Amino acid sequence: MASDLQAANTALKAYIDGAWSATDIAWEDVVFEPSDQESWLRVSIQWGDGFGRTMGTAGANSVVGVLSLDLFYRPGAGAGGVTAQADALRDLVNRRTIGPCRLGVPTGPLPGPLDDEGWAMRTVTVPFTVEETI
Repeated sequence: MASDLQAANTALKAYIDGAWSATDIAWEDVVFEPSDQESWLRVSIQWGDGFGRTMGTAGANSVVGVLSLDLFYRPGAGAGGVTAQADALRDLVNRRTIGPCRLGVPTGPLPGPLDDEGWAMRTVTVPFTVEETI
């Protein structure tokens, strides 16, 4: 049921909004301008493949996804502060159940490229699974 995916999106957003206060948060499809803070967080949810766990028209599906947490910071002062923030993010999402999402073990923080406005990036990703009843 597609409503399970929407419930997953809603649960992940509510959890991160409530648990993360270290920086501003940018969400997909929401206009965002970084403030004068030293760093900010961009959250995106990427849906992957689904597969049937049972046969027939009634049963269950598993749908996989990846929660991507991109921490942006101004280069030049070292990555120590953003690495500490990435550790805190990893703690927030490490092997948790959030709504219908079962999160796995986070990866990163992995460095990313400078963006057009001069922000450097570190990314933490965590795979997750949503079980759908059909």
